[in-house]
Amino acid sequence: MLGALLVGQVVYAQPTPLVSFAPDTATIGDPFTLQITLPGANPERITWPDPREGSLGDFTLLEADTLSGREARKLGGPTLRLTMAVYDTGAASTGEITLGLDGNPILVPARTATIVSVLSDSAGSQFRPLKAQEDLPITFWDMLIYIGPWLLGLIALILIYFLVRRFLRRRKEAEAEEVIPSVPPYEQALEALALLKKENPLARGDQKGYVTSLVYIVKRLLERTHFDPVLEMTTGEVRRWVREKRVLFNSSLLIELLDAADRVKFAKFPLEPGSGDSLMQATEIMIEKYRPDPRSEINEPEISSDDIIEDVKSSSWRTGVPGSKQEGDE
Repeated sequence: MLGALLVGQVVYAQPTPLVSFAPDTATIGDPFTLQITLPGANPERITWPDPREGSLGDFTLLEADTLSGREARKLGGPTLRLTMAVYDTGAASTGEITLGLDGNPILVPARTATIVSVLSDSAGSQFRPLKAQEDLPITFWDMLIYIGPWLLGLIALILIYFLVRRFLRRRKEAEAEEVIPSVPPYEQALEALALLKKENPLARGDQKGYVTSLVYIVKRLLERTHFDPVLEMTTGEVRRWVREKRVLFNSSLLIELLDAADRVKFAKFPLEPGSGDSLMQATEIMIEKYRPDPRSEINEPEISSDDIIEDVKSSSWRTGVPGSKQEGDE
C-alpha cells in the first residue's frame, strides 16, 4: 500500500514552472515578454492559457507562441512565450496564470510591472518654447522643384501636338497622292443606281436605307464633278451650295430628295405611297443631266468598277453613308 502511494506521488509530481518576465518598467505601448517553461513535461499533456481571450490581467496580448522541439530543449522544456503591452500608466499585473498538466492545474504567480508616461512626470520639468519660424528665401532650385514637372508636362504636350500635326499632314499628302482608278462619275452613279434597284431595300421596308443611298449617289456625283466636299455637307449647306454653283439639273429635285430623306431619317415619317418611285425618277433625271458629251474630252479622275459595288454596299442602306454628315437641316 505504501509503495503504491509512493509510485502515485512520483507519477503525478508536477514540475515547477520557470518564469521570466521583462522588463519590469516601460513606457506606454512598449512590449513585455512573459516566458513560462515546464521542465521535462510532455507538450501534448500541457494545457496553456487560451490567447484568443486577448488579454492577460492588465496586459493586452500582442502575440502568443508555444515552443517545442530543439528550441524548447534549449530552454529546458516546453515553453509558452507571450508578447504583451499596456496602454495606461501605473502598476500593471498579469494576474495569477493557470496552466494544466494531465488535467491538474499549475498556478503561476502574478507578475507586475510599472508603466510610465512618455513625457516626464516631474512637477519641476518645463518645456522650452519653440523657436519662431524663419522665412527662408526661395532659391532657383526650389522653384525648379515645384515648377519643373509642369514645364516638362507642357513641353511634352507641345511635342505631342507637333508630332500628331506632322503625322496628319503626311497622311493627308499621301491620300492626295493616291491615284484613283478610272470610271467616270456618271458611269459610277449609273452602276450604283442599278445596284440599288437590284437590292431594292424599299421592298423590304427599309425606307431609311433607300433614301440614304439615293442622297449618297447624287452627292458623290456632284462632289466628283464639281470638286467640292458635297458628301460632308448637311442639308442646309447643300441648299446654299446649289445656289452658288451652276448644277446641270433643276435644284428643286435635289432639295426635294434631301427633305424627304431628312423626314424619314430624323423625323421618322414614312414615305408617302408612290413617293419612293418619284424619288428614284428624280435621281435618274439628275444623274442623266451629267451624261458626258461624247464630242468633248473631259479629263476626270475616276475609280474602277470593281470598287463601285463594294463602295455602294459599304455606304448604302447596310452601314450608312461613310464620310457624309447625317444631320438634318441647319
